[in-house]
Amino acid sequence: LPLEHYVWGDGETTGTGNINHTRVMTSIFRTYGYWYIKYSTKYAPYGFKIKSDSGNQIYTGYDWETTHPNIKKAAEETRGVVATYSNDVALTPYSSWSDGRTRSFQERWGSTEYPWCKSVADPYGKHASMTTAQLEAAGNHMVGLVAWGSVKLAADHGWDWQKIMEYYYTGISLNTNY
Repeated sequence: LPLEHYVWGDGETTGTGNINHTRVMTSIFRTYGYWYIKYSTKYAPYGFKIKSDSGNQIYTGYDWETTHPNIKKAAEETRGVVATYSNDVALTPYSSWSDGRTRSFQERWGSTEYPWCKSVADPYGKHASMTTAQLEAAGNHMVGLVAWGSVKLAADHGWDWQKIMEYYYTGISLNTNY
């Protein structure tokens, strides 16, 4: 499956809100997928690079693409754009909510190899009622981009998709790779 067609089936968003948020989600979905194509070896014995699940990314295929046309529209508007850091593709983790701040990759998973994943203040994606422990139990690692923060920044603050990505991923560049 070509990478752009994979992005059209991005099951991590519905594409029904502000188009800048949808552009963010298609761009990080593409970047995350591109990183897996380039570096992942976990599933190599099985003949593929990335698995469609909440531990990787959710790809929902052609039916999702046809019923959620704004995802394909946003993907076409950002075609080939991936986040890079020091001229290499950047792994772009994301989760739904935060507790008011994101976590650095090092803080959450102990690695210093992802310096663009720094902790940033995140009042935009802060869940109104869940505690940190509840958010973590629900699968929110809070590293990288927070989807509900992106929704609010796009809809309520008028941020464009590049500014949102550069806020959550420190020091990245957005480059058209193909």
